[in-house]
Amino acid sequence: MSFKTLWFASSNIGKINELKSILQPKGYDIKSMLDLNSPLEINETGTSFVENAILKATTLANLVNDPVIADDSGLEILALNNFPGINSARWKGEMSYHDAMLDILEQMKDESNRAAVFICAIAYVDFNHKLTKTFIGKLEGEITTEIKGDDGFGYDQIFYVPAVHATLGELSLADKNKISHRNSAVQQLLTFFQEQS
Repeated sequence: MSFKTLWFASSNIGKINELKSILQPKGYDIKSMLDLNSPLEINETGTSFVENAILKATTLANLVNDPVIADDSGLEILALNNFPGINSARWKGEMSYHDAMLDILEQMKDESNRAAVFICAIAYVDFNHKLTKTFIGKLEGEITTEIKGDDGFGYDQIFYVPAVHATLGELSLADKNKISHRNSAVQQLLTFFQEQS
């Protein structure tokens, strides 16, 4: 792939910073919905992470003349029937993520099965080459019994990863990027780019 400007269909500064830290060292100039002249609202009406990612990418691709990627991701907790799933950002309403994490910990207080998974679907849309591709990354872990860490965003501070003996909220951005569901999906995207070049 010869392009170097890649639009990211997100206004989530946490996701934007993660993506930039992965892709900018590879030579990509990342622009996001924060770089648009006017705000863009995208209703996530899909029934899966993949559908929502494609929806976001195609909506932005209709406005810009460059390739677009979009991320739809969330937390699935086995004991809660995969709640909050694709509604990870929406079910909480006006609650802060801190309060949402406390709510989840309360729901989980009597659960012995703490298994959970973070899922990230990345959609790549390039209208100029009539391309739409999706990539899925996963990170398995456990729900903690308390909030731990000062970094990350979303539910990172209650998501414990046994392999690194820490929550995502206790990891630096660089360390999180080594293992995250988002990085897993983005690495598949980069492999796709290499195959196309």
